[in-house]
Amino acid sequence: MRLTNLLTLLLVIPVGVQASAVEELYQEHCAACHSMSLRGSAHGAALTGKPFVEKWRGQEAQALLTLSMSSMPPGESNKLSQDEHALLTRYIIEYNATSLSNTILLASLENLTFDPEYEQHAPG
Repeated sequence: MRLTNLLTLLLVIPVGVQASAVEELYQEHCAACHSMSLRGSAHGAALTGKPFVEKWRGQEAQALLTLSMSSMPPGESNKLSQDEHALLTRYIIEYNATSLSNTILLASLENLTFDPEYEQHAPG
């Protein structure tokens, strides 16, 4: 039910409002460790800036999604749906778009897909 509601909202709500919904999702599940500015904290790595760009620029967006789905938030990755993980992954990459121009990470964003086996292997 929750997944259906989220997808419906994304199809019906204007893009600016969608961004707010994703930001709220990030605030609820990510900001405590990674901060609202995505700059990281003592509890979570930066999701923006040079360290993030250096680490992820040569990798596919799918790799970041796979990491998110398998371990984020720590110990509670199964609390987010695949769509929520994908939205957060897209949000993080798009937040860094200017720094990621001409990189595999940004170029592969349009090919971001779900692992069909994920639901069968998801913790919980």
